[in-house]
Amino acid sequence: QTANVDSLIHIIHQATQLLLSHHTNVLELELDDRENITIVGNISGDLVALQTVLKGSCGVQHPRQRLRHTAKEASAGDDTTNNTEEDTNDEGTDAPTSNTNNRELLMKILRQRFLFLGNYTNRLPFGLETLMLLLSVVILAEELGQDEGRADRLDCNPPIALLRGNMEELGMCKVYGFMQELYEKYGENDQSLLEKDGNSDDGGEVQVDFFEDWHSHDGAAELEADLASRGVPLRPCQRLYLAVMHLFEALP
Repeated sequence: QTANVDSLIHIIHQATQLLLSHHTNVLELELDDRENITIVGNISGDLVALQTVLKGSCGVQHPRQRLRHTAKEASAGDDTTNNTEEDTNDEGTDAPTSNTNNRELLMKILRQRFLFLGNYTNRLPFGLETLMLLLSVVILAEELGQDEGRADRLDCNPPIALLRGNMEELGMCKVYGFMQELYEKYGENDQSLLEKDGNSDDGGEVQVDFFEDWHSHDGAAELEADLASRGVPLRPCQRLYLAVMHLFEALP
């Protein structure tokens, strides 16, 4: 089941505005003496890896890590063995926890410092979900900082900083799978836009190649404005993709 496109675009636009307000081409981060920062490399659409990183910053281990740790203790003759059954279900994933525990964990995550080095999508099949989780955490961390009176610091020192990797580009997203992921999840069969063009020979529909049209414009904003001026109807996945490209262009 896919999420509502308008809701996703709203989150992406909100995160884009935050990036534009905080980031420059050179990102400078300051840490207090008591602060640590987690630096994260390629995620590449690995949703479980992102969840593990976020929870791990608070000392919460992934179920498989706990199982490996327990197996190591057992092989060393340690009797403290069988606690993992309380933490995991038959599939080895996290067992259900109370909403209170989830809220407490989320608050802990939002108070950590992270630097993500880019390459958020492509290669693995959950690029969109991975990106939306990351952006949601960025937005919530920012709102928490505002609520706790740290607005002056947030202006130049975001708690969760995102950089742009080599995958945050249209061509790379087409070659390595993110564009195809969006088309598959939102029911598209091709990568063309349909435009009603009265000047065409038959006065009917004219296909415009989304990828080729991109390179004749200076960025996502110019392409979107041009398509709107020509009355080109954007499909849901194309609207979503343009929003993501706006976001990637805002990354330092």
